[in-house]
Amino acid sequence: MATSDITKEQCHLVKKSWDAVSINLPQNGVDILLEFFQQYPTYKNFFRHFRDESLIELRTSPKLRGHGSRIMYTFASLVVNLDEPEVLEEMVIKIVEDHQPRGVRANHYQELFDVILKVLKQKLGDQFDGKTEEAWRALFKYLLGIMNQAVKQLK
Repeated sequence: MATSDITKEQCHLVKKSWDAVSINLPQNGVDILLEFFQQYPTYKNFFRHFRDESLIELRTSPKLRGHGSRIMYTFASLVVNLDEPEVLEEMVIKIVEDHQPRGVRANHYQELFDVILKVLKQKLGDQFDGKTEEAWRALFKYLLGIMNQAVKQLK
């Protein structure tokens, strides 16, 4: 990756850990969204299909599974493109452009990334060591930098 924010070793660690998580992307997406809504219950209001459902109901919701799958496949595309910073940047800008009209702001992405880190730790256990966590944090910092710029440009 052509950025000083994340090293080649960190890219490798992100890809390696992603390979382990990608075995069951749809369920992992559900788990991330359920954890996100548990930590930030008011964020369900961003989703008209979810806002009136309990976490128990959402656990088996095809709509939640669909959105969780989209999140995970988007992340899969980001991970695949770690070595292509220009492509990665365009993908991230598109995510921001798609979510900005719904009221999603930079802090929401940070909170989602925090939840993703928590779920990755749970799913990967010992495979998610300190260096791997540091690599993901470096990636999220890089992505948030792009997102913050995109949010400012959309104002």
